[in-house]
Amino acid sequence: MSADLLFAIAAALLLGASDFFAARSARTTASVTVTRTAVGTSVALSPLLLLLVDFEVVGHDLVIAALSWLFMISGLMLLYEGYAVA
Repeated sequence: MSADLLFAIAAALLLGASDFFAARSARTTASVTVTRTAVGTSVALSPLLLLLVDFEVVGHDLVIAALSWLFMISGLMLLYEGYAVA
């Protein structure tokens, strides 16, 4: 098995597990709290991925990253609010 395939499988399993536990948490906890926990965990663990890949920081990448971060937080908050309502 290639390293890319193992990385993809690990990412899929971790994403599925985080979605499952966040959906369960959103039933009893405010969506803002669930979102804050999810974002905090990803901010803490994401830099570890930089040890696995080669990268080069380019100026427009930082702008795209900042915008995607804002949209991700908004999307997660809406998702967890939907879980809480459903």
